[in-house]
Amino acid sequence: MSLAADLAAGIATLGIAVPADAQQRLLDYLALIAKWNKAYNLTAVREPEKMLTHHLLDSLAVLPYVHGPRVLDVGTGAGLPGIPLALARPDWQITLLDSNQKKTTFLRQVMIELKLGNVEVACARVEAWAAPQPFNTVVSRAFSEISEFLALAGKHCAKDGVMIAMKGIYPRDELAHLPGEFNLRSVVTLNVPGLGAERHAALLQLAAAGLMRIIAITKPERRRRQNDHRRQSRGQPGSHAAPCAAGRSGSAGQCDDGQRCRQTQSCGDGVSRAAW
Repeated sequence: MSLAADLAAGIATLGIAVPADAQQRLLDYLALIAKWNKAYNLTAVREPEKMLTHHLLDSLAVLPYVHGPRVLDVGTGAGLPGIPLALARPDWQITLLDSNQKKTTFLRQVMIELKLGNVEVACARVEAWAAPQPFNTVVSRAFSEISEFLALAGKHCAKDGVMIAMKGIYPRDELAHLPGEFNLRSVVTLNVPGLGAERHAALLQLAAAGLMRIIAITKPERRRRQNDHRRQSRGQPGSHAAPCAAGRSGSAGQCDDGQRCRQTQSCGDGVSRAAW
């Protein structure tokens, strides 16, 4: 069969709806990966038939578990799963985040050639990137261990949103070390047509402790921090020195041991603290 027929058959097996014009654009995207792969080394998979199963169908398999309309793809690489999701759901707004400049250059070219008006590209490290607003779904595909994914990207998830970690084999060991701010909703098996390998997706959401961490800042505290930020931008000290949630003392936003404290939303060691 042709690639188009294989793609249509795979989509039918997945039980998802992808219009015919979107299927053609998925194949056009695959051709762009193959073209740019020669210079940018976007993927180790070279054969178009394997790209279809390992990349396109593998990405589309998670579609039923993704909630829109705002979706963040962390460590997107060549745009997976973000671009297949954007093509399948043009009513969603997909943000592709990656720290590799070559890959984000490729992604911007894909946006132009495929006329993807519902895609944004950001070149930054996830822990340093400031999102304009939280996302309904934050997804990653083989980005890192689940605990690290949650620690680095969890702040970008809406309080009623879902974090999705796409994995190969069942991530039993990783699930044993989840941070207390997140609950495991379920681990679903992704049956990718023609792949012949295990695929799973861990679905997680903020626990009560995580929600409290997000909503517990009072309005006066917000004002104080905003004023501190203004003072510090002018080279003036903050309103008072304060201990961080880890028990360190120091000025607002900086602990005595040099690590960023909870008052700037995360510690430099990447560890989530219990309270602000």
